[in-house]
Amino acid sequence: MKHELSIPVPGCVVRGELRMAEQPTGVVVLVHGSGADRHDARNRFVAARLVEAGLAALLVDLLEDCEAHERHNVFDVETQAGRLVAVKDWLRAQPATRSLDIGYFGTGVGAGVVLIAAARAPQGVGALVTRGGRPDTALHCLHRVEAPTLFIASESGLDRDWVESAYRGAGVRKDLAHIAGAGESFGEQQSIQGVAQHACRWFRRHLHSPIHDLESGLRQRHPGLQCQVTVEDRPPRAYERKRFNVRLDVSLAGRSFVVNREHDDDPGAALREAFQAANRQLDALEAAP
Repeated sequence: MKHELSIPVPGCVVRGELRMAEQPTGVVVLVHGSGADRHDARNRFVAARLVEAGLAALLVDLLEDCEAHERHNVFDVETQAGRLVAVKDWLRAQPATRSLDIGYFGTGVGAGVVLIAAARAPQGVGALVTRGGRPDTALHCLHRVEAPTLFIASESGLDRDWVESAYRGAGVRKDLAHIAGAGESFGEQQSIQGVAQHACRWFRRHLHSPIHDLESGLRQRHPGLQCQVTVEDRPPRAYERKRFNVRLDVSLAGRSFVVNREHDDDPGAALREAFQAANRQLDALEAAP
């Protein structure tokens, strides 16, 4: 499933393409480098493999067309990082993605962009992967990155020293992978296949759907359970903030009940509270004569 998107960010609107697995366990934003756009064949290959692995993938252009031809815009990693944070916030507000962990995949200049964005706004970022490029442009803030980070370097090429420098500077759970036979552009078919395999491994390990995890835990504790989860916005009244409403329709052994929970801004908190309440009610039902 593919969707062409226009995403509002401060000062402009950026374009993206969202690809969705049927029940994604996370969503990965792919940020390209200079001289490329969201139609870059290498990133599209990685996005396709991520979807096959059960994730969603958002290919995004953080610069508008008129900006992408100006060299100072292309290498303005701070502005692009700010827009990436806005894209993350947009994903957290959309019904299809707001309950999913978010990952970043950056290439070229985008390698530094994703690291800076993760350092600025770590909430909701579950994992990072950088492929070659200039992750060293984020050395000044790498100590603030909280998400597990995989650095991928070519076996030969100028980017190897830059990637290894960033890897040494990172303080989070991290790993470094070298792609045998790859040049700095990773244009070889075997090279990009290796990049996709590493990215899928990393994101599948570290990105999780709260709904999937909570529902699986409830089913393990109460075999035979049937549960339908609905997450929706509740329009605010005057002077109120927007709230998220979670509804669980639960049935077990012929008995049914509904749990509702609301929370400001964070659907994950409402989900956890709803499943905790459902678990308590199921325990009480099973204990009753």
